Amino acid sequence: MIQVPIIQKKEYTVVDLVGCDLITLRDDTTGKTRNDLKLNEDWDITARIIDKFKQGKGRIKVTVFKALGDEQIKAFKVIE
Repeated sequence: MIQVPIIQKKEYTVVDLVGCDLITLRDDTTGKTRNDLKLNEDWDITARIIDKFKQGKGRIKVTVFKALGDEQIKAFKVIE
């Protein structure tokens, strides 16, 4: 029998960015914030999120995927 990892997908709103590695996110459903997810400097998506956040145009929604206990931001969109 082949075991397949369970992948979870969740969207959050970016509340704050600290430097180039820490991000504060808010769950719009519950209103709870979290700051335990780090940005990875090597990713192209990280540079684009930082750039959009500094521009301050609209809200940024990120999509976080969780698999095998690891969480990573895989996509984002700006809501004007």
